Amino acid sequence: MLNIAEGAGHWKPADKAYRYTIAQGECFECAAALELATIVEIISQETGDELMSYAQRIGAMLTRLIQSQRARRSG
Repeated sequence: MLNIAEGAGHWKPADKAYRYTIAQGECFECAAALELATIVEIISQETGDELMSYAQRIGAMLTRLIQSQRARRSG
């Protein structure tokens, strides 16, 4: 979340894309942690599935943000 906020605070498309790419990596790490938490039964499968759907949606939004900033940069 902090990397998304940091990216939003930058004006240059390259800087924004860089911060959003870091945020996307963090999102993938969260998804892996959710998977592990479900496997070792720290959270229920239902909760894990719900949270994973959020992570997938956020990851997709970040992909579009990265693509849009790269397109702006290349003109």
